[in-house]
Amino acid sequence: MRARVAPVGGTYLGRIDGHDQRLVRGWALNPASGEEPVTLEVDEGGRRVGTVRTSFPRSDLPEAVRPGSRPGFLYAVPPGCLDGAPHRLHFRFPATGAELPGSPVLVECREEGGEVPYETTSLLGIAPVLALAPHPDDESLACGGALAQHRRRGDAVKVVVLTDGGGGGPDGPARSEAVARRAAECAEACRRLGIDDVESWGLPDRRLGVDAETVGRLARLLAGYRPALVYAPSPAEFHPDHEAASRLLREALRAVDLPVTVALWELNRPIAVNVLVDVTGVIEAKRAACDAYASQAEVLPYTDSVLGLNRYRALTVAPACGYAEGYLVLDDRAFAALPAERAASLYAGPGRARTTGEAESLGRRLAETEARLARIEASWSLRAGRGLAGLLPAGLRRAVRRLARGCHGSR
Repeated sequence: MRARVAPVGGTYLGRIDGHDQRLVRGWALNPASGEEPVTLEVDEGGRRVGTVRTSFPRSDLPEAVRPGSRPGFLYAVPPGCLDGAPHRLHFRFPATGAELPGSPVLVECREEGGEVPYETTSLLGIAPVLALAPHPDDESLACGGALAQHRRRGDAVKVVVLTDGGGGGPDGPARSEAVARRAAECAEACRRLGIDDVESWGLPDRRLGVDAETVGRLARLLAGYRPALVYAPSPAEFHPDHEAASRLLREALRAVDLPVTVALWELNRPIAVNVLVDVTGVIEAKRAACDAYASQAEVLPYTDSVLGLNRYRALTVAPACGYAEGYLVLDDRAFAALPAERAASLYAGPGRARTTGEAESLGRRLAETEARLARIEASWSLRAGRGLAGLLPAGLRRAVRRLARGCHGSR
C-alpha cells in the first residue's frame, strides 16, 4: 500500500509513520529541491533537541515522489528522553516551522528502558545496505541475522571485508594458505546468508590503518554505492582492527556528505544498544553462516558465543523473540561527531561512561595484574605445587592477557 501524500506548509510533503520509543520513522520531501535530502528540526516545548536528515528510499510512497529521491528518515530518540518521564518531540521543517503530520511523538518509556530496549525494531527496507567486516567472519558473527533478513526481504546488501584474515604472522606459505581458506569460508558464509555482493580489500590482518589512502577508498565506495544503512563495528570493540574500522567509517563519512543510518554492532564487547533486532526467524541461517568458518571454530567456539549473546539480548523483549542482535543506531552526523571519550566508553551505558583516562587506567591495572601473575607462577612455592600451577595461574593469565591486549581469538 502506498502512503498518502501529506502536504505540509506549502510544497513540503511528509509525515511521521510511527515509533517504538527509541526510533521514530517517517518521511519528508521538498519536491522543488529534487533529490536533495531534507533536514528536520526536533524540539520539545520550543527547546531544540536535535535534527534528522532524510536518507533512504521509500518504495511505498506516492508517484509524486521522484524515483531517485531518498525521503525516508529514522530518528534515534536521545538518551535524555528515555528517563521514564513523558516527552513530546515535535518534527518541523526549519524553513517554515510547519510540523509533520503525526507529530508530536510521545515518548514515555519505563525508567529502566533508558538502559536497554524493551521492544524489538525492524531495520528492513532501509537500503541499500553496506556491511563493513574487519575480518572474514565478522559479517556473520556480528550482524549475520540482520543481513539475512535484509536479503530475504529483497534489500540490496554489499559486504566489504577489509582485511585478509591471515593473522598477524609473517608472510609465507602458512599465511597464504590461511588467507585462501578464510576467503573460501567467507564466500560460503555469505552464500548461506543470501549475499552475493562481497568485496575483499585484502589489507593486512591486525594492521588495519586509518590512513588517507584507506579513508579515501572507503569514501569513494560510499559515494558510489550510496548505502542508506551501514552496519559497522562499535568503536568500543577490543580488537584493534575492529576499532580501526569504526574510525575508518567515521573519517570517510566526514569526507562525504552522505545521509546514512549507521548501526554499530557488538561482538567482543557488549555496548549500550538502542535497538534490538529480532533474528529468531533467521537464526539457523546465521548459525550455518558462522559454522562455515571452520578455521575459526578450531580456535574458539565463536558460533556458540555469539548465539549466546543473541539469546541474552532477547531477555528484555517478548517471549516470542528467542534471539536478538543489539545495535547502537545513529545518523551519519551523530556518528561522525562522536567524541573520542564517548566512543571509547559505549560499553558503560548511559550516565556511567568511562573517560579515556579511566579506560587507560584500567588497561594499566590489567597489565600490572598480568605481571603479578607471572611473578607468582614463577615463584618457588608455586612451582612446588605443580597441580595448582597447572590449573589456576594459566587460566587467570589467559583471561587477563586477553583483556589487557584486546584480543579477539587468535587474530
